[in-house]
Amino acid sequence: MSSARSARENGRNKKGVGIWLKKHKKLCILSVILLIIAVIVGVIGIRINRAMEELQREANRPDTAKVERRTLVESVSTTGTFQAAYESNLTSEVTNTTIQGVYVKLGDRVSAGDLICVLDTTELEEDLADARKDLADSEKSSREDLERAQRQLNDATRTRDESIADLDETINNALTNWQEAEADRIELENRLAEVESQMEQLKASYESPEGEESQKGNYMDSPSYSSLNEQLISLPGQISTAQRAEERAKNNYDTAVADRESRLQRINDTYQSAVENYDSAVERNANASERERERVAELEERIAAATVRTPIDGIVTDLSATLWADYNGGSLAVVKNTDTLRVEADIDEYDINKIQIGQEVVIRSNATGDAELTGIVGSVAPAASGSETAGGSGGSIAGFDLGSLEGMSGGSISGGGSDDVVYPILIDVAIPGTEVKVGMTAKLSIILSKQENVLSVPFDAIQEDEDGTLFVEEITGKDEEGEYTTRKILVTKGVESDYYVEISGPDVKEGMEIIVPKAESKSIFDLMQEAGAAGGM
Repeated sequence: MSSARSARENGRNKKGVGIWLKKHKKLCILSVILLIIAVIVGVIGIRINRAMEELQREANRPDTAKVERRTLVESVSTTGTFQAAYESNLTSEVTNTTIQGVYVKLGDRVSAGDLICVLDTTELEEDLADARKDLADSEKSSREDLERAQRQLNDATRTRDESIADLDETINNALTNWQEAEADRIELENRLAEVESQMEQLKASYESPEGEESQKGNYMDSPSYSSLNEQLISLPGQISTAQRAEERAKNNYDTAVADRESRLQRINDTYQSAVENYDSAVERNANASERERERVAELEERIAAATVRTPIDGIVTDLSATLWADYNGGSLAVVKNTDTLRVEADIDEYDINKIQIGQEVVIRSNATGDAELTGIVGSVAPAASGSETAGGSGGSIAGFDLGSLEGMSGGSISGGGSDDVVYPILIDVAIPGTEVKVGMTAKLSIILSKQENVLSVPFDAIQEDEDGTLFVEEITGKDEEGEYTTRKILVTKGVESDYYVEISGPDVKEGMEIIVPKAESKSIFDLMQEAGAAGGM
C-alpha cells in the first residue's frame, strides 16, 4: 500500500511540476539563459583577471640593456628660424622727390652693384651748379689773395737778404777803415822813429872823434839836417791826426757791431711779419673755400644717392619703389642673400653658459627630412632679449592632474609652463640645402662635447644608493619564479647624451647585461579610480 501510495504521490508531483513548467515556461527559459550568461561572464572575468595580472607582471618587469661602445654627443637642443645671413634694406637720403625709374621686379635675382631704382635730382642738379660757381669764385678770390701774400713775402725775403747784406758790408767797411787807420798810424810812428834814428846818427857822426875832418863842426849845418828836422817837426802832428782817425774808425766799427743785433732783429721781425701774413692768408683762404667745397661734396653725394644700387648679391624680397611715385623716405627695396643662411634661435638661461662661439651645430628641418645640415655658433648675445611663456603649468581633465600621468609611451603628459629668460644666438649655416627657405623652422642640436668609442648604457640604467653612490645592476641569472637575479656594479658617469651616458669602473665590461628600471607610476585605471573617488569623472 505504501509503495502504491508513493507512486501515486510521485505521479501527482510530476504532474504538478509539469503543470508549473507549462505555466512558467518563459520564466524558466529566461532563468536558464541568465544562468548560461552568468557562467560565461564568470569564465571571461577569470580570463580577464588572469590577462590583467599578466599585463601587470609584464608592465612591472624591468627592461634590460647591454653595456656597449658608442659615440656619445652632449648637446643642447632648441628650435630657430632660417634667415638670410646678409640682407640690405635699400633707402635713399634724397627725399621729397619722385621715382624716375625702377629696374627690378619682385623676386629678381640681383648682383652687387646692380641698379634698383633712380630718383629725380633736377633741383639738386641746379643747386649743384650754383654751388660749383660759388666754389669757383671763392677759389679765385682765395688764389688772388694768396698770390698777393706770396708777392709780399717774396719782397720781404728780398729786403731781408739785402738788408743783412748791407749790414754785413757796413761792418766790414768799418773794420777795413779801422784797420787802414791803424796801419796809417803805425806807418807814421815807424817813420818818426826812423827819422829820429837818422837824426841821432847824424849828430853822432859830427861829434865822434873818429869822424872825418870835413864832418867836424855843428851837425845842424849838415845838408841832411834841415830835411830831417822838418820831418821831426811834422810827423808828431801827423801821428796825432792818424791816432784820432784810428779812434774814429774803431768807434765806427764798435758801433756797427753793437748795432748789428738790434738792426738784424728789426730786419727779421719785418720778415717774420710778412711770413705770418702769408700763413694767415693761406689759412684764411683755405677756410674760406672749405664751406663751398663741403656744399659741393654734399650735393654730389646726394645726387649719387639718388641712384640706388644693391650692395650685395641676392633676391629682391620686397619692392616698395613704384615708377613716378613720390618718395619721402623709407624702404625702396629689400635684397636678401639666400645663398648664405643663418639661424636665429633663443637659448634659455639654464643652458646659455654652455654655448660658445665656434661650437658645431647639427641642423634639421621639416623640408629636409632626415638630412642634416651643419652650422657653427656665430654669435651669442651678452644680454637677455626677453622671456618665453609656455601654456599653463600642466593641465587637468575631469578633476585630475595630467602632469601626474607618467609612464605612458615612455613620457609624461604635461603643459610645461615656464617664464624663462632667453638669450638670442646666431648659427652660421655651412652649406644650406636647396630645399631650405628663409622663414622655415630649424631644429638645432648644439654640440657641447663628443666622446667616441666609450662604454655606455641608457641613462635610466644608472641608479643611486642612499649614500649617493652610483651603480648599475648586472643580470646574473633568474630565480625559480623567473625573476632576474642581479648584483651591483659601481660606476662613474661621464659624457651624457639625450638617452645614453658614459660609464666607467673596475667591474664594468663591454657586453654585460644590465637592468633598466622603469619609472614608478600608477596605471591609468588607478588614476581614474582615484580621480573618481575624489569627485572625479
